[in-house]
Amino acid sequence: MSYLVLKLLHISCVAVSISLYVGRWTADRFGLQWRSIRLARIIPHINDTLLFLAGVAMLLQMGGIADWVRVKLILLPIYVVLASISLSPRRAPSLQVMTGSAAILIVLFMVSVAVTHDPVGIFNQLKRH
Repeated sequence: MSYLVLKLLHISCVAVSISLYVGRWTADRFGLQWRSIRLARIIPHINDTLLFLAGVAMLLQMGGIADWVRVKLILLPIYVVLASISLSPRRAPSLQVMTGSAAILIVLFMVSVAVTHDPVGIFNQLKRH
């Protein structure tokens, strides 16, 4: 598969993944019972698997790991843990809000790193002004 196709798949999966996470987290904040909807529990796993596989395939084609990619790889498990805690019904609502907010900030920073191809992402733009 060409790098361009993989990149398009990866970016599309990122958009879907973030949307699904924010949607589920927001639904929790409003007390909506999304967990009773089977597809709401299954689709994120399918999408995130495609996201991961497209990312790995792109890495294999890149021939090396750039610093900005390393930053994304370091932040990914932090995002996953925070997002998991924020969606856990066994956690205190205040912890869900804090971890969910942190997860959203981290994933948005990861997007800025990917868009700019810069390990400091959007912060590089801020220091220029």
